[in-house]
Amino acid sequence: MKKTTVKKNNKGAAMILTIVIMTVLIIFIFSLILVSYNLYASQNKNLSSTRNSEAVNSLSNSIMAEITDDDAMGKSNLYRYLRTNLAYNPGSDSDWKDWPYYDENSLSGQHTKEAAFRYFTLESNSSIEGLPAQTTVCMYWTIPQEVAADTFYENIKNGASPKGIMLHVIISAQTASQYYETEDVYKLLVRNSAPEEEVLIGNAFNDTWANPANHTCEASDKGEKWIWKYVSKH
Repeated sequence: MKKTTVKKNNKGAAMILTIVIMTVLIIFIFSLILVSYNLYASQNKNLSSTRNSEAVNSLSNSIMAEITDDDAMGKSNLYRYLRTNLAYNPGSDSDWKDWPYYDENSLSGQHTKEAAFRYFTLESNSSIEGLPAQTTVCMYWTIPQEVAADTFYENIKNGASPKGIMLHVIISAQTASQYYETEDVYKLLVRNSAPEEEVLIGNAFNDTWANPANHTCEASDKGEKWIWKYVSKH
């Protein structure tokens, strides 16, 4: 009887030991799976963040090269769009403020973010691996600090140059929860146009994509060549 009891006790102890070992192994395996998942998720986040920043900085450089090119009027649709829509002086009160300037102190009306910010969403191309899920360009402009807000449009109407305007270009990219943004600032310089540049300016105003509001090209418009000078990045 004693030998049988000892054998049964040994079998019971072995069973318990087996269960304990299996439990430890299962916990260990699940721990490895959890660690692997966390490493995979972290790697994906880092990869998405890197792709977002690379896409934003690449687009930032492309826009800068495009609108600061000395021959931009003849090459760039974006430059022509800016040229025919910012601080526009149509010679009447009808549509001066199609694209109003932004005033951070404006709480309502036409100089708030809602009215002054222009958004351009780039279509994603799923066939190209590694591109962010969504890339957006936001642009707004502000009047020169030395110019009073209540006289800016009147000055333009009377032939004043829009030099000193600040153009802000915010570029952002998002993939899942990862987001990256940068803001470039440009200052408008103005000089007299050459005869061939006057022709290009006139053509820009006749371009329905660049000039969707069908603004009229005045003689003062043709006489001004706009030069965007890169100022800073935020």
